[in-house]
Amino acid sequence: NASGSSVFNILGVLGATASIRPLAATDVDLMDGLILMATSLAGLVLVARPLGIGRLQGSLLVGTYAIYLISAIV
Repeated sequence: NASGSSVFNILGVLGATASIRPLAATDVDLMDGLILMATSLAGLVLVARPLGIGRLQGSLLVGTYAIYLISAIV
């Protein structure tokens, strides 16, 4: 449900908004795109595992996100 909602929000709501008034992505750089692709690949690998995502893997993902947020703010 969460991933379906996120996909709808990105594609549906953002697409409808952009069709009314174009949006400019001026704050996005190459590093953000690379981090997005690496995190998506890591999530795909973790979900494909027979055991799924455990506490250790979840903690690693949350910690990585926290580091990303701190580096984006500073």
